[in-house]
Amino acid sequence: MKKYLKHEFFGAASVGAIALSLGVSPALAQDEVASQGGLDQIVVTATYKEQGMQDTSIAIDAIEGDELSQKGVQSAYDLTQIVPALTIINGGGIQSQIFVRGVGNAATNSYVDPAVTINYDGVAMAQGSSTSLAAFYDLERVEVLKGPQGTLYGKNATGGVINIVPVKPRLGEVEAVANAGYGNYNAVHVDGALNLPIGDNAAFRIAGSIINRDGYLNSGGGDDDRKSVRAQLLFEPTDSFSIRFAGDFTDIGGRGSETTPTGRYVRTGLGSFDFVPSGLPVNEGGDTPAANAFRQTVLGAPGFGFFIPIQDR
Repeated sequence: MKKYLKHEFFGAASVGAIALSLGVSPALAQDEVASQGGLDQIVVTATYKEQGMQDTSIAIDAIEGDELSQKGVQSAYDLTQIVPALTIINGGGIQSQIFVRGVGNAATNSYVDPAVTINYDGVAMAQGSSTSLAAFYDLERVEVLKGPQGTLYGKNATGGVINIVPVKPRLGEVEAVANAGYGNYNAVHVDGALNLPIGDNAAFRIAGSIINRDGYLNSGGGDDDRKSVRAQLLFEPTDSFSIRFAGDFTDIGGRGSETTPTGRYVRTGLGSFDFVPSGLPVNEGGDTPAANAFRQTVLGAPGFGFFIPIQDR
C-alpha cells in the first residue's frame, strides 16, 4: 500500500479533529481507522533503520509484497505501472534507463554509472542492467525513494533509489507459500517459498520463481524465460545479535527483444531519398525468411546496395 507522506499527515490531522469533537482520543480513532483499512503502518528501512513510513522524512513510495503479487509485478519494469514519477525504459537486451521525476541517465552503456541506484537486499547493483534480474518474488516490500539521495546512498542516487527487500527467514515458523498464473502467449508464472525453523535460534528459507512466455513476434522474439532461486539461513542466538547468510541465482534465457524491419530509404537523386515500406507485418520480427529476404535488399556487401539509385534496381 503506497501513500504520500503529506497526505498521511493531513489524514491524521483530520482524524484527530473528528476524534476530539466526538470526545474520543486521537490514538483510539487512528487505531479504529487502521483496522478498517486506512492509515496502515508500513515499516520501511529507507534511512537504514526501521521506522514507520509516516515518520520517514523522505519522499517515498512503499509497496508491500501482497500488493506486488496482486498487481502482477514480476520485474522492475512493472513498477512503473503503480509508482508515480518512475520511468524504466528497456534500451535493448539487458540495458535499461531509469528515471525518477525525470532525473536519470540517458546512456545505456554498461560502463556508465546509473543516476538511480537499485539496492537488492541491501546490496547496491552496479549497473542499470540489474533491472532484468528476476528478483521480484517472495518480497517483503519495494521502496522507491525520490532523489536526490546522495547523503545516504552515494553518488549514483541523484535521481533516487529503488530498494528491493526480500522476506527474511522467520524463527519458529513453518510456512509454505505458492503462487501460479497463466496468460496469453502461453505465459506461465510460478513462484513459492518455504520457511523452516532450525531449533529455537535459527531458520532456513528458500524461494524460487519460474517465468516462461512465448514470443510476441513470428520469429519467436519478445519472449520471456527466467528462472530464479534464493536461499537464506538466519542465526539469532540473542535478541541483540543475529547473522544471516543469503545467496541467489538467476538464469535469463530466451531470444530476447527483436525489431521488425519497417522499410528502407532509396536514393532518387542527388541528396534526395524516398522511404519504401518493407510490407512486413509489425509482429514479423527480425529473424524470419521474409525479414531476411528484405534485409538482403538493404545491404549487400561489398556493393552496398542501398547506394544504388532506384531507377537501376
